[in-house]
Amino acid sequence: MVKIKTCFIESHYKTSLLFVWFVSVKKNRMKKTYLYLLPALFAAACMKPTPKTLAPIKFGAPPVTKTVDVNDNYFGTNISDPYRWLENDTAADVAEWVKTQNAYTFDYLKQIPYRDKIKQRLEKIWNYAKYSSPFKKGENYFFYKNDGLQNQSVLYIQKGINGTPEVLLDPNTLSKDGTVSLGGITFSHDNKYMAYSIGKAGSDWQDILVMDITTRKTLNDKIEWTKFGGATWKGNGFYYSAYDKPTKSNILSEANTFQKVYYHELGQTQDKDRLVYSDATHPLRYYWPSVTEDESFLFINISEGTSGAEIWFSDLKNGKDTNLKLLVKGFENNPGVIETNNGKILLMTDHDAPKYKLVAIDPANPAKENWQTIIPESKHLLEWVSLVGNKLFAGYQKDVSSHIYQYDLIGKQEKEIELPGIGTAGGFGGSKNDAETFYSFTSFTVPSLIYKYDIASGKSELFKKIEFPADLSSFETKQAFYP
Repeated sequence: MVKIKTCFIESHYKTSLLFVWFVSVKKNRMKKTYLYLLPALFAAACMKPTPKTLAPIKFGAPPVTKTVDVNDNYFGTNISDPYRWLENDTAADVAEWVKTQNAYTFDYLKQIPYRDKIKQRLEKIWNYAKYSSPFKKGENYFFYKNDGLQNQSVLYIQKGINGTPEVLLDPNTLSKDGTVSLGGITFSHDNKYMAYSIGKAGSDWQDILVMDITTRKTLNDKIEWTKFGGATWKGNGFYYSAYDKPTKSNILSEANTFQKVYYHELGQTQDKDRLVYSDATHPLRYYWPSVTEDESFLFINISEGTSGAEIWFSDLKNGKDTNLKLLVKGFENNPGVIETNNGKILLMTDHDAPKYKLVAIDPANPAKENWQTIIPESKHLLEWVSLVGNKLFAGYQKDVSSHIYQYDLIGKQEKEIELPGIGTAGGFGGSKNDAETFYSFTSFTVPSLIYKYDIASGKSELFKKIEFPADLSSFETKQAFYP
C-alpha cells in the first residue's frame, strides 16, 4: 500500500506551496523512501487548514510613498529616480516612512491566525545542538556550538582531542539583545593570541579585538572602522585593512572610499599603526592582506567588486612589506593564493581554466608563461583547495554533490575521500604539519556528520553526529538523471 499525502499552505495572494511526501507500508514495516522534492521535515510542518485559517484578512490600502521629480541624463538617456529621497537614511521623512511601513506590515502579520503555530513548529524543529568541524591550533582544539536557539554560536576550546570543552568566547554576552556577532578569527603563528572581529546589529562595520589564549583575557588592542576583512598575523602584530573614520551622522550611509592596509603591533593604539599600502587613484577598491603560514610572504588581494582580482606580494624574508611586486594582474580573472610550498606560491585561478586549476608560481619569475600546473582543470568545477599535512585536498562539485580528492604536493592524485553519500562536504583545514584534519557532511536527509580524517592512513572516523529531533532513518537520497 502506498500513501501519498499532500499539504497546501495558501497565502492571501492566491499563491500556494505544495509539499509532497511518500510513505510506503508493507507488512507493517516502513520501507525506505526516495525523496525527490523536499525532506519530510518540512512536510511534517504542514498543518491541516481550517475555514478560519483560510478566511480572508480584512486590510486597507498600503501607505502612499511620495515621489519626487529627480532626473539624470546618462549618455543621452534620461533616467527618472522618483524615490531617491529614500536614500537619505538619516532624514526625518525617511524615518517616518519606515515607521508607517512597519506598522502596516506588522498589522497584517498579526492577523494571520496560524502564524504562532508556524513559529512554534519552527522553534521545535530548530531547537537542537549544532556543531562546526573542529580545528587545531597548537595543543588546543576549537569549535563552534549553538545549543539550539541561541542568537549566536559560541566558540569553545579544549586541550587535546579528548579534552573537556570550555567556553572561549560567547558573543551572546556582548549585547542584551544578542545582535553582536562574532566574525572571523585568526591566530598568531605561535598560537598565543587570537584576533577576532565583532559586528553590531548586522552592520558591515567591525572591530578587531585580541585575546590572550592562555589567560582568556581580552587585551586593550582595538581596531575600528574595518570592513570586509580581518587580521593576518606577522610577528608581534598583524596586518588589516580599514577606512578613515566616518562622520558621526553618516556612519551607516556614507560611501566608503580609500581603504588602506595597516600593520598593528600589539600594545600600540590604532593611531600608531603603520600604513603599508594605499592607492589615491582608485578610491573604490578593496584590499585583503594575508600572510603565509611560515610568515615568508605578504599578499594583498585587490578587488573592484564581487568578481575579478589583482594580487600583489612582498617577500618578507628578503625585503620590507612595502616593497610590493605584482603577482597577478587584474581584473579579468579570479585568482586566490592557497599557500606556499618549497618557495613557490600555490595559486588557484580560472585563467585559461573556467572551472579552475591550481598552479605554482616562482616569485622571482611570476609571469604567466612561467606558471607550473599542479592540478589541471577538469570537467567539474574546482571549488577550493587546501594544504594540510603536506597533502593537497581539492573539493569539486559534480552533479550538485561534493567530491573531495587528495593529492601529493606535485599534483599526483592519491585518492578520493569516500563520503557517506550524495551531499555537501566541507572543512579539510589545518596546518602543513598536522597529522589529521576534520570535515563535515550534510545532505537532504543527514543534518550533519563530522569526521576526523587521518592523513597518513587516509581513513575517516566519525567524530560527532548531530542529534536531530526526528527519525530520518526511513529516508534516503537518490539522484535520477533525465535526458
